[in-house]
Amino acid sequence: MWGRASKDFNTFFWDGKVQGKDGKLISQFGDTLPSQDPLAVAVSLPFLEIREMVSDDKYVQEKLLTETTNSGEVIQKELVNRTITILKKGAAISEVYQIAPDEITFSHIAESITHFFADKFRIKDSKFSIFMAGKSSLTQEEIDGGLIFYGKGQCASCHSGPHFSDFKFHTVVTPQFGFGKNGFGVDYGRFNTTFKSSDIHKFRTPPLHNVAKTSPYGHSGSLAQLSEIITAHYDPLAFIDTKIMDTVARREIFDRLRNVEAQSPIPAPLTDSELRNLEAFLLTLSF
Repeated sequence: MWGRASKDFNTFFWDGKVQGKDGKLISQFGDTLPSQDPLAVAVSLPFLEIREMVSDDKYVQEKLLTETTNSGEVIQKELVNRTITILKKGAAISEVYQIAPDEITFSHIAESITHFFADKFRIKDSKFSIFMAGKSSLTQEEIDGGLIFYGKGQCASCHSGPHFSDFKFHTVVTPQFGFGKNGFGVDYGRFNTTFKSSDIHKFRTPPLHNVAKTSPYGHSGSLAQLSEIITAHYDPLAFIDTKIMDTVARREIFDRLRNVEAQSPIPAPLTDSELRNLEAFLLTLSF
């Protein structure tokens, strides 16, 4: 969540299902946005993911699996009730927003969480930002890694700008860990939002603030080490054992590899020393 409350950060989730575009905020809420703040909208969504966040009991199966607007309202009202009765936060919310307890809505909760993210996950000075301000130096290893980041490694072609992300969607072939959201053992990424075949297996470029402290890596968290996710960009098959896969799983890998081939540029292979240098540079983005 580092930097997510920044004014220039308006694309949320791996599949970009909350995204600011051409002055308009696009999300699953359509024209009934709970807020004009994209982070507040993003905060509001996970609670309504019935198959992920809501217990799958008999009541849910009979009443909520349609995932209609009414289903969302039922869930939000229950969460407001729990916030007041179980978490005992009703008095605090009432005081902050100057409202009576019976006037508390889920929007107040989502906005409170948004403010929490803005405070606790704000971007702070890193070794790299202090270096860029001319107030410190980097080691030779870190400098060499930076030259790889902005040069041979082609990292900056996607990890660009103040958040080290172009906020666009690309394919990086990593092992699938766990059961994908599509229900077939895979996760189709951006396709889940746009339903365009060209978006299958594409995921948003992740920002790199504190990247050394935010493992595991990849959209499903299948790679534990920073060096592994770097390697996956130029040698993805290093972590995929096709012999233990069935035909369908191997076909999915083939499709993802084809998507990578269509992208440009493809990073050049790195030597062991170059990989260590690049990792050293990424460590300077920590704070």
